[in-house]
Amino acid sequence: MFTEPGVDFAVEGQGEEAVCLLGNALNGDNPQSHFDQIPRLWYRQNGQVRKAATPSKRLRASDLPSLVLNNDLLNLERYINPETRALNYNASFGCVGQCSFCFWPDNYHYERLDNSRILEELKYLIRTHRLRNISFDDPTFFVNRRVTMELVDSMIADRLKVRWRANGRVDTLKTFSPADFDRIIESGCHLVHVGMESGSQRMLDLMRKNIRVKDGLDLIRKCLNKNIQLRFHFILGNPTETLQDIEQTADFIRTASRISKRFDYTINIFTPYPGNALTDLAGQFGYSPPGDLEGYKEIEILNFKMKDSDPDAPVPSIWNIEYKLPWFSPEFNRQHREMFHRLIPEKKSIVSTDNKIYTFSSANRKNAVQTSKT
Repeated sequence: MFTEPGVDFAVEGQGEEAVCLLGNALNGDNPQSHFDQIPRLWYRQNGQVRKAATPSKRLRASDLPSLVLNNDLLNLERYINPETRALNYNASFGCVGQCSFCFWPDNYHYERLDNSRILEELKYLIRTHRLRNISFDDPTFFVNRRVTMELVDSMIADRLKVRWRANGRVDTLKTFSPADFDRIIESGCHLVHVGMESGSQRMLDLMRKNIRVKDGLDLIRKCLNKNIQLRFHFILGNPTETLQDIEQTADFIRTASRISKRFDYTINIFTPYPGNALTDLAGQFGYSPPGDLEGYKEIEILNFKMKDSDPDAPVPSIWNIEYKLPWFSPEFNRQHREMFHRLIPEKKSIVSTDNKIYTFSSANRKNAVQTSKT
């Protein structure tokens, strides 16, 4: 990384504390004298690359300053959607999962704010900034049932008038009862993003999801006839994926759609983030990671060939992208795309904040359209 001329600093692992300390050092006098005191920091000095000698310590979420209550640090209005009065909010950092495709490093531990602080900040945001919608942006929000339900009950008791959504894992959501979901809905939750990833048990095991296929279907049944939407997210194109694996994911989507009209889903293509197990596996089948930072600019689209060449046009639907995954042969890439397009129904629209409907751009729909849900 330090072979790049534009790189002067890098933080190894978890970076919240190091970035704050680095910012303070750069704003002070003689900043280079402080670099060695910043845990996890690598820096360039006198033509040499050095690592700070100061050992790192476990960072607690409570150690982080409140960006919500410190108005002199952040102009929150710049981050609030003026139409929906929606804001993203993090109640934690890190994740309890060990998914083999994830960009979170293994040493990035999970820490959550205390419920009292979360509630105080939510009340301030709703009162001061007239928020109507909050998206809990935590990688996974529903971790500990007892702690989560205590927060939910406090939101109900304090009559917070806000709609909210959050991310969840199937293995932790399993511990919540139908009655729990009734209270979660009463507190204002209208949508839960669920990281299901696949309908193939082989792929779930490869991705280290710690669940069975039926667990996802059981979760849908648990919320049947409740006023909440479960949006399942799937990943296709993983190294070693077979056509049968795609068929099993398609079977899951069809079954889930029959169980509940409120079932929703998105499809994503595997992204080879550096350092995870599936990226290493992709390397065994022909994938070569970029050799410099310039190459990593394109990693998220990974040779996707979009049919619409207009740079100002909306990003087309994933069903309209001719992807070429280097860990698959050219012939299997073709078969993979054909199977995906044939078996998994294209998502033409998605319900977003404040019941807005967004339609995706595709070969037949050149513009993304926003309308109100009736």
